[in-house]
Amino acid sequence: MPRAETNKALELYIEALSIRRAILGDEHPDVATTLNNIGRVHYLEGAYDDALEKYLEALRIRRIVFGENHIDVAASVHNAGQTYHQTGEYVKAMELYQEFLSTARTTLGYEHRDVAIMLKCIAQIHHEKKEYEKAMELYTEALRIGRITLGDEHPEVASTLNKIGNLYCERGNYDAALKVYQEGLKVEQSVLAR
Repeated sequence: MPRAETNKALELYIEALSIRRAILGDEHPDVATTLNNIGRVHYLEGAYDDALEKYLEALRIRRIVFGENHIDVAASVHNAGQTYHQTGEYVKAMELYQEFLSTARTTLGYEHRDVAIMLKCIAQIHHEKKEYEKAMELYTEALRIGRITLGDEHPEVASTLNKIGNLYCERGNYDAALKVYQEGLKVEQSVLAR
């Protein structure tokens, strides 16, 4: 999103937040949604501290309103985890990713696209920490679930294949990396041809 558009979006979200708080009170789901949206704009701008502040406030409200095992709570958990991950706070990110995974499996089932995406996020932390075996195990499971839930020709499947290729490359297994990269490229080409 271009800077001018994010500035305008932020301005409108802040105005909406003020109106919603005045009418609905501070602990309303719509207030939490607006806080989440403000957090997303900050995240896109790279203002991670500001994003995290809004995500955590949205999470606090959603936990009060919905309890622990609700998909809106999980969305805020994911956003905060993603922000911690982006800033290199792997322990906090992993805690939140695991919480999201648990909620997603409980509410959506074990073979759901959101489970696949979260497994890939968790694998990425292991990958970045050079815990290659665990990363590969999780990337492989994410790929399996992604193919079941999204089909073989989906950008998320291509992304996971690319992560697996990166892991192989870092481990010096260039033949395996090339094979997986080629498979991912075919998926991307198929997606773009639609």
